Amino acid sequence: MDWTALYKQKVMTAREAVDAIIKDGDTVALGGLACAVTPLTAMFQKIKEGDLKGITLNGNLITDYLPLDDPELTEEQIRYQCFFFGGYERKGYAAKTVTFVPMQFNHYRRFMMERVQPDVGVINVTPPDENGYCNIGPLGAGFMPAVVESSKKIIAQVNNNIPKAFGHPELNVHINQIAAIVESDTPIPLYPMTEVTDIDRSIADHIIDLIPDEATIQLGLGGMANAIGYGLKDKRNLGVHSEMFTESMAYLHNIGVITNAKKPLCQGSALLVSPWATRLSTTTAIKTRNYILHRTALPTTYKTL
Repeated sequence: MDWTALYKQKVMTAREAVDAIIKDGDTVALGGLACAVTPLTAMFQKIKEGDLKGITLNGNLITDYLPLDDPELTEEQIRYQCFFFGGYERKGYAAKTVTFVPMQFNHYRRFMMERVQPDVGVINVTPPDENGYCNIGPLGAGFMPAVVESSKKIIAQVNNNIPKAFGHPELNVHINQIAAIVESDTPIPLYPMTEVTDIDRSIADHIIDLIPDEATIQLGLGGMANAIGYGLKDKRNLGVHSEMFTESMAYLHNIGVITNAKKPLCQGSALLVSPWATRLSTTTAIKTRNYILHRTALPTTYKTL
C-alpha cells in the first residue's frame, strides 16, 4: 500500500489514539524533552475519568506541562518512572506520582530494551517526507530512537513545529512503524538563557585560560557554563562533543570559533545529543549538516569520552 494512503488510515484524534492503543496496565514511554503533549494529555484525561488505570509512564525531563501533580491522580492510576528530574517531575514527586530511577544516560537503550520493554511509545515527529519518513527532530534525538526500537506500538504526534534533525539514521521513523497518528502543532518549548553573574565571570576567567586552542569542549547548563562558553570567543578551532548544545556554543559556532577541524573523534563534525531548547542553539544545530545528533550512548559513554 502506498504510504500516503496508510498515513490517512492511521490519522485519528488524540482520544481515539489513546482508546485504540493504550490499555489498562500498559507501560508507556515518552522519551524526554519535547514530548508529544497532545496524546499524552488525552491519556491523562482518560485516567482522570476512571477509564484507564495501572499505567506506568517512563521518561525523563519533560518540558511541557503534564498533570503529574493533579490531586485527583493516585499511585494506582499512574506511576511515572523518571531518571532525570526537572520542575514538572519534582512536582509529581511531591504528589507521589513520580519515582526517581537512577541511571547513566549511556545505558538508556539497554534499560529500555531489557527492563522497560514498553507496550506503547508516544513520540513527537515532523510530517513525513516524500518517502514516508518522519523525523524525531533535535530535541528527541537522544532518547526517542530507543523508545521507537523498544516499544511494541507507537503513537506519533505529527507536528509541523518539529524541525528535521540530521544525524543518526534512527532519527527517521517510517509511517509503517507507527500505529496511530495524531496531527497537532504544539510549540517547541523554549527556555531563557540563565543570566551570568559577576561571580560566574570571575571563576570562568580562571577556567578559560586552561582551555587551549583546538580543544574539544563539552558544556552544561547554567550561568557558569555560559560564562565559560562566551569567554572562549578568542580561541581557535574548538570542537564539540557534548550532551547539550547550548546558546554559548551556538554563538561560538556562528563567529567561527567552533570548527571541529581538529577533533580526534569525528573530525569535522560536532557530536551531540540535543540542542538545549533556545531558538539560537536549536536553529544552529539543525541548519548545520556537520552537527550530528545521536542517541545518548555515543556522546556520553565513558569509553568514547
